[in-house]
Amino acid sequence: MNVVSLKQEPGVTRNAFDGSPALLDGVRSRVNLDSPPARIDTVDGSMFWAIGAGITRVPSAGGVSPLAPENIIQLRLFLHDGFRWGWYYPLENIDSPVLDLLNVRYVVAGSPKAADRLRALPRFRHLASLPGNELFENLTVMPRFNLVHQVRSVSSLAEARGVIDRREIDFRQTALTEVPITLSSGSAGADDVKVIDYQPTSLELAVQSRGTSLLVASETEYPGWDAWVDGQPTPIHRVDIALRGLVVPDGAHRVRMEFRPAILPISLAISLATGFFLLLWAMPKRRGDSIL
Repeated sequence: MNVVSLKQEPGVTRNAFDGSPALLDGVRSRVNLDSPPARIDTVDGSMFWAIGAGITRVPSAGGVSPLAPENIIQLRLFLHDGFRWGWYYPLENIDSPVLDLLNVRYVVAGSPKAADRLRALPRFRHLASLPGNELFENLTVMPRFNLVHQVRSVSSLAEARGVIDRREIDFRQTALTEVPITLSSGSAGADDVKVIDYQPTSLELAVQSRGTSLLVASETEYPGWDAWVDGQPTPIHRVDIALRGLVVPDGAHRVRMEFRPAILPISLAISLATGFFLLLWAMPKRRGDSIL
């Protein structure tokens, strides 16, 4: 099923995008300048940049997944108009601060009209003309991991949306939280976060915090993630509607997060138990068959 020659429909592979190695290499070489690789988004671009991220190895902030949690979809809806159940939406609200919050450093424009929209805003810098596309850099992008010393607690998604729509906070300084969190400004010097290791199911950071701060990770808050500060378990808070945040004390610390969903050992136990009982059920039947 669905087999066609690459000459007829080039499609997306690990080596080419729409049959163009130059297009894929041009985008991939840029995102890989950062560790972890920076994210991209598209304006009038191919949806395969989003759904093909696992193939192209180019992270996208506009990923398509039927299992995406409600809150990350709600955060994504600041960037475009559409329904919660929509399949894919290109970037429309190109001046939204949520674009920075989601660590979107590069934007691919798939048409001259889209490229003109980006050129009109000083926050975007044209980087390269690639086959059929223009590549821009978002100069106001936020880091993947950021320390803030202020929080604003909100009681509902509607309240959070209102705060963001009215641009009442600067995400670089303040995070939205579901519960009040006490933070402080402390010792002299600058906050700093260095990525030691970054994997799909784990990450490790070296954090220098100027006072008690909230580490905001531009990563989806999803059940199954656990966190430790200097080896001690620490709670993960949902911040900025859909992202992960955790409190870091003053000074230098090591932060580790791992994805350990409870459903995996539970599913394994159910599968093993089911297999065991099926084996027990089959054994008497086999003995009966041999006697006959």
